Amino acid sequence: MAGKKVSTLFLDIKGGFDNVNSSTLCSMLKAKAVNPYLVSWTRSFLTGRTCRLRYQGSPKVFAPAAVGIPQGSPVSPLLFVIYVSRLHCEIPQGLTLSYVDDFGLTASSTSYRRNIQTLQRQYAVLKARGARLGVGFSIPKTELIHWRTNRDRGPVSRSPINLDGSIFPPKDEVRWLGYWFTPSISTTTHFTKRLTKAQAAFVAVRRLSPPGMGLPPFLCHRLASSLLFPILSYGADVFRPTVHMTRKMSAFWHKVQRWSTNCFACTPTDILAIEACLPPLDLLLAYKRRLASRLPLPWLQPRPPSKNRAHLPLDALPHSRLCLLGLDGHAPLPVTSQHLLGETYPTPPPGRTYPQLKLLWRKLLMEEWELAAPDPARYAYRPSLKPHPFMGLPKFDAGRLHLMRSGKSYLRAHPSWDDDGPTTCPSCSEAPETFAHAILHCPAKEPARTRHLQGVTELGPDAPVWSSAALLGALAHFVRSTATAFPPGMFSRPSSSTCSVSSRSSNVVSFGYFMSSQES
Repeated sequence: MAGKKVSTLFLDIKGGFDNVNSSTLCSMLKAKAVNPYLVSWTRSFLTGRTCRLRYQGSPKVFAPAAVGIPQGSPVSPLLFVIYVSRLHCEIPQGLTLSYVDDFGLTASSTSYRRNIQTLQRQYAVLKARGARLGVGFSIPKTELIHWRTNRDRGPVSRSPINLDGSIFPPKDEVRWLGYWFTPSISTTTHFTKRLTKAQAAFVAVRRLSPPGMGLPPFLCHRLASSLLFPILSYGADVFRPTVHMTRKMSAFWHKVQRWSTNCFACTPTDILAIEACLPPLDLLLAYKRRLASRLPLPWLQPRPPSKNRAHLPLDALPHSRLCLLGLDGHAPLPVTSQHLLGETYPTPPPGRTYPQLKLLWRKLLMEEWELAAPDPARYAYRPSLKPHPFMGLPKFDAGRLHLMRSGKSYLRAHPSWDDDGPTTCPSCSEAPETFAHAILHCPAKEPARTRHLQGVTELGPDAPVWSSAALLGALAHFVRSTATAFPPGMFSRPSSSTCSVSSRSSNVVSFGYFMSSQES
């Protein structure tokens, strides 16, 4: 790659699925020796389609829909890919990549001007082939980029490309398939965009569960792991964020953990991750890269039929790095930097299926999290990927338990940013107000303890209270009825037990559902 200049032209097919001619597609299927009954099914699927609008007062008469391939069907992208397969052509010292209707033409030579000439010729070939298929390219969506390595000290090329009389100057940022590329292949731009999108999603999601109310923590955990993390980490299986960018992304991830648990800002981040059951971001990104980096895997080997699924799961198709590394070890694009490809992990044992490999990497994730966990003398509870059972309680009750377990709460013995105040229990004035004292040993709370906490004798990580729905409900009722770890300024004790009971009963449905799902 010494002295090589690389340029890429990004094209988008105009009209997409609407340009497909059903007769031409069926002829292509016959030429590829597809079973005749599949060809007949495809012809029936694409012809004679009708539709109607459904709204109040709309006509109930169906009208013919003369479109190529209907959008929304699982088979439509596959049929479209078969239809445009003739557009793929070999480029001397180049590469053609496509994803459905997005095409990327890459040329490599000793100068950017020669690359532009090559791309113009290939565009003309593509345009001629597309005309025979009734397919054109969208001019406004066309983009050009000239790649530069970190070692390239030459002047920045601003050479444009002329396509059909339109001039396209090179871009400083290009978005393709959700990835943001820059000429120097820096990952900062991509992850800055991902962080902005995750923050916008978090602003909307956070309204569902404000502090002390709203969704219970286990639903917040589900939103964080299934919505916010995929948005934030999109592209992390190929790109690797810089150290500075990882810190900014981790700061956002800490906000998500605090929102899920209702913990204070002064809570240590290693404890916060365990309370939220959300591993640190750097460990999650490494886990995601492991899932996508190891090849080959026996995808095509026969597998025993499953009762619930007759096909491979979507996550069993990891992103291949062969397109980046090249089959012969020489990359066609200058993107083999370690800051992009990340760590090199040991090759898994041969014969591993994807579910087995996923369990292996998850086990490694837990081992790394255990090493990063705080000392048991400072915090006794250990990491877990599954939400804690008490996270099914109402958010205010679960938040009291999160705070007291983390050692950063309204209890006087739990230090905060200002830890110069008294530490003795305000109820009995006999001992420091720790978590164990406030729940198990305070003499002033003995009547409430006798009434509610029968069977709760310890609060350690292996205590039965953390796995029993009945004991957790009793513990939450005790905390609420005695106002343990309540914020200053709130009533010291409820005026009657009626409000506490009604508050608890109004949320017993969600807590019971969460506990049953945990047990199953």
